[in-house]
Amino acid sequence: MRKFVFSALISMLLIACSNNQQVHYDSENKSNLYSKIIRNFATDDGLLKTDLKGREHEYLAESQGLLLEYFLQQNMRENFQLAMKATENQLLLKNNTVSWQKINDEKSPTNALIDDLRIIEVLMAASEKWEDSHAKKLANQLIEGNMKHTLNDGYLVNYSSNDENNRTDEINLSYVNKNQYDYFNFPKEQLEKQMKILEETPFSKNGFYPLKFMINDKTYTFEKKVHMVDQLLTAINRAAVNPDDHGFYEQLKNRFNRDGKIFGMYHLKTGKPSVRYESPAVYSYAIQLARIHHDVDFENKLMQRLNALKNHHEDSPFYGTFIEESSKETHVFDNLMPLLIEEGN
Repeated sequence: MRKFVFSALISMLLIACSNNQQVHYDSENKSNLYSKIIRNFATDDGLLKTDLKGREHEYLAESQGLLLEYFLQQNMRENFQLAMKATENQLLLKNNTVSWQKINDEKSPTNALIDDLRIIEVLMAASEKWEDSHAKKLANQLIEGNMKHTLNDGYLVNYSSNDENNRTDEINLSYVNKNQYDYFNFPKEQLEKQMKILEETPFSKNGFYPLKFMINDKTYTFEKKVHMVDQLLTAINRAAVNPDDHGFYEQLKNRFNRDGKIFGMYHLKTGKPSVRYESPAVYSYAIQLARIHHDVDFENKLMQRLNALKNHHEDSPFYGTFIEESSKETHVFDNLMPLLIEEGN
């Protein structure tokens, strides 16, 4: 009996040690932007800091999903394995969904559907590309977890709840991605019901989409100030179910031609910018949308504007990144998205 208990303790210790191993992503002979993302944001746990001032101890599932996507895109299998294990060890919740945020050592008890969907998609793609059985197993765990805890009245909703009688009735349109939903193998009618959210999305007079759909009363909700990341993701999602819809895209081009840039947020009623900042992530999604429309001219204009936002100080440790020189103002999202766009083509 003592021998059995001792062996069990050793096994538990070994598991604990393996879960606490330091993670070092290979960044030798890689692109400048990637190498500096790893150097400045990566932690010994394999997660990425959210920024470099104030949120250094905050880690997002969003960042982890984008990092996994990049490793898959660049065929960096060893790095992918490390990032997958870090995601599993550091962010996976007991209900088999992914905590949307970890601060220090404390995980948020809920997920964000958009993060889980992105991770499921990239894990499934990795399982096919490399015949990776563990990636497929983990993806299926996440699918099962979301089927149990993120469904409400047959709709995937914004975040999970273990109490099926107390789930949100909101779904952001930017989350409804048909390619990602296909991995759930929904019955045809259930999938069509969810895609209808995108197909029947109204359009404001100034060319903006609503933020969310309320499943209880089947209504759409607009925000007074619209975030362009949400808008662009919705447009990308709609392109998969309604490829002939060019309304938002033409309005986007008109704004860019008028102002020479795309701002991060706009007023819903006036269509005028509500902020003065530009976002590298916004340009990255706009480039993705231009590629969907096979619009090389607009893509090139957007890429030029994106490059203008880079740090161009050659003697700076942040050269070639989207980290502001003196203040270190940045967000890892605003570095990961350009990385995927610039090297993915």
